[in-house]
Amino acid sequence: MKKFFFFFIVFFFFFPETAGAFDPKSLDAILSHPVSEQSHVGVEIRSLSSGETLFSRDSRKLFTPASVQKLVTSLAALRFLGADARFLTEISTDGKIEDGCLKGNLFLRGGGDPSLKKGDFGDFCAALEKKGISRVEGDLIADATFFDDAPYPAGWMRDDIACDYATPVSALSVDGNFDGSPVLNPPLRAGRLFAARLVVAGIRLSGTVRLGKTPPGTDSLFIHSSPPLSELVKEMNKNSDNFYAETLLEQLGAGEKGNREKGITRVSTMLAQIGWAKDGYRIADGSGLSRYNSLTPSQLASLLVSANSDPFQDSLPVAGVDGTLSHRLLGSTAAGRLCAKTGTMAGVSCLAGYLDTGRERLVIVLMVNGFVGSSRAFQALQDSVILALMEE
Repeated sequence: MKKFFFFFIVFFFFFPETAGAFDPKSLDAILSHPVSEQSHVGVEIRSLSSGETLFSRDSRKLFTPASVQKLVTSLAALRFLGADARFLTEISTDGKIEDGCLKGNLFLRGGGDPSLKKGDFGDFCAALEKKGISRVEGDLIADATFFDDAPYPAGWMRDDIACDYATPVSALSVDGNFDGSPVLNPPLRAGRLFAARLVVAGIRLSGTVRLGKTPPGTDSLFIHSSPPLSELVKEMNKNSDNFYAETLLEQLGAGEKGNREKGITRVSTMLAQIGWAKDGYRIADGSGLSRYNSLTPSQLASLLVSANSDPFQDSLPVAGVDGTLSHRLLGSTAAGRLCAKTGTMAGVSCLAGYLDTGRERLVIVLMVNGFVGSSRAFQALQDSVILALMEE
């Protein structure tokens, strides 16, 4: 409760103009506050029902979106792959089972499941035990060839790559490819984790763990399925998971082999259908961590109007409730009524989503670029706009 009162004391001190009913002039007053003088601010507010633009400022200028980029990846994945899509990890063999011995190699083939956990290998081992396998006379071959071998997108900074939010992408990954630090060889680590679990299960592996490709004609022993895409997208957006986003972009480019550039091409196809001009934006990754991404507030607003569907909207953080908005707008009139994606990195603070004012539903896009230091003042600026809209 003390935090609640402190927020409103600060809010009305910095933004006293918002105490009255909302009108365009009140938003102009908020956005003209000195805190925004050192930055570039772009805003677009639309009616969700009519698509009418109610307010805009520099909404056709390009901004770095940070994690708001995930809105684009989410919608493309849901539209092209389907909310019920699941991604498979399979174990198979080129050998035969004789008297409890699998005489042949064991293949662990990744299908680009971003949610695969170390504990899931218990199910893999249980499946082998049910088939009576107690030893494997062959190698364990980790196969990540479903995706290409480009672990990082263009435009990721070297400083980021050492962090838990910038792990490499692979078709065979475990625990988001982070183990105290980013994993350098995700498929080999996955194979070794599986081999260690075989030992725990009492299944002896006579060969080594190595990388390779599953040949045609192997016999399937077990298939592990991810949760449905709708749940993966929710995890990605609620917690702003970059690894999930980059994996889904690769999935969008998957045919016989996942490919980031093909994924971006597919995303661009969707954006053209929404009405984005081909040369009016740039997409370099799925998560927004790349500094090469460039979008306009107006483009994002058109995407949000187009994306008026339950799986998409349900994936977004809710103000004062969960995800990256769990601690914002607590106790305010907007708590529980704003569902939006945040985007934050050095010099970038963005917010884009939906606001239910109680009278109508609005599409909100607020993008701030080019500042130095903490983003807190700019988050307060965004929150003040939201509260002004609630008072309309």
